[in-house]
Amino acid sequence: MQALGQLEQAEASYRRVEDRVPDYAPAHFNLGNALKAQGRLDEAERSYLQTVRIKPDHVQAWCNRGATLQGLGRLHDAEVSYGRAVQIKPDYADAYSNLGNTLGDLGRLDDAQANYLRALRIKTWAREAQQPAVRPELPPDKRGQEIFAARNGTSNEFGQPHRAAWPAHTNARTPHRLKVGYKA
Repeated sequence: MQALGQLEQAEASYRRVEDRVPDYAPAHFNLGNALKAQGRLDEAERSYLQTVRIKPDHVQAWCNRGATLQGLGRLHDAEVSYGRAVQIKPDYADAYSNLGNTLGDLGRLDDAQANYLRALRIKTWAREAQQPAVRPELPPDKRGQEIFAARNGTSNEFGQPHRAAWPAHTNARTPHRLKVGYKA
């Protein structure tokens, strides 16, 4: 129901499950998601909190609670929640990225940068583990702004401006297409 946008019906369903099985963490978690999608952040935060009381290692509940707290402007509480998520799952890149956002909002830019770099390293490592590729290392002596400026310079030098000069393809359009994996 929630995936279909029927948030009120999903909420009612999750509440019925909560009434029948009060210690069922997925019902509290899903209720939190439905409430958050409706913009009811205070209630969503309470549902996520109930989820982690029942199941303290529920990483996604800690992250969703952090996002909800951040939306409520409770940045220090959000920092604690994201911190708990990365404590439970140290290779969870999204939690580091969200923690970086929170720290940036708190004005702690160096801490934010450190968490963004952790997230980037985790995502890069995961991508390389699936498909090895050559990539430049981030220089350890550079700050975030310098790396970003260098990246933009490379993009401007080798990116969009050259695409305009590429010739258009000369393949003839035809209604007969190759159908790979298609069964008639």
